Amino acid sequence: MSSSITASSLQSSSNKFIQFIKTHKIKIIALIILVIILTIIVIFFKSSIKFNNEFFYDYINSNNPIEIVKEDIIMPKYGTDSTISLNIKIDHYYENYRLWRHIMHKGTKVDTKNIIVSNEWRDISKDIKEQFSGLWLNADLDKLRLCFTTEITQKYAVKEHPSDNALPTSYEIRPDNVLEIELEYFDIPDIIVNKKFHICWTINDRTIEAYINGSLEHTFVTQGRILTNNGNFYFNYPVTYMGYMEKFRHIPYVINNSDIIRLSKE
Repeated sequence: MSSSITASSLQSSSNKFIQFIKTHKIKIIALIILVIILTIIVIFFKSSIKFNNEFFYDYINSNNPIEIVKEDIIMPKYGTDSTISLNIKIDHYYENYRLWRHIMHKGTKVDTKNIIVSNEWRDISKDIKEQFSGLWLNADLDKLRLCFTTEITQKYAVKEHPSDNALPTSYEIRPDNVLEIELEYFDIPDIIVNKKFHICWTINDRTIEAYINGSLEHTFVTQGRILTNNGNFYFNYPVTYMGYMEKFRHIPYVINNSDIIRLSKE
């Protein structure tokens, strides 16, 4: 008798559930669609990394020179504090071999009618003097060169200037004794060829930290004060490499290490 009652109760509950589904079918379908949409939105925002006031460019082929006007770039609010992040693939070193190959810089206007073709860095530093920042491929070595226009007012002995990967412990205090505008540079060796990699550098006053694939590889300190400028961004001028760049970001402040790691995995 009891089993008969139980079966009857289950049948009744089942009928009520089916009736509920039929009655609220439209609402249930709408709820399911809403959940799906919200899930897609959450996944999208988790996979899409965005920073306040950043400039973002998704893809730049080396065969396509690009100029980005200064009005599209928000400059740092505090001094020179900023971050540049990009993925790059350099196919090989043979394209324009033995010439300095331009990847990008912000600053000096490039005259496409008078293209600079040189294997001497002094020609680059003379003709493209304003760079905040500049990124170049070495003329004949597997190195990238980062450069920054600086204002030097205190000349130090070589031994006093911090070397690659070494932060200064102290500087001898002395009065200003010069006023020079220079294009200071630092090299990043052993660049990966024919494989995409992530490079990011942060600028914090005079200290530059360079990251490869999310790992801090180099710390540099400029002798002079890094200068910003009102120039445009130039990519692949005038003589360049063979490959492409993805997800170029200019961020007008210094981002933290965890964000750099996230960008490297994008």
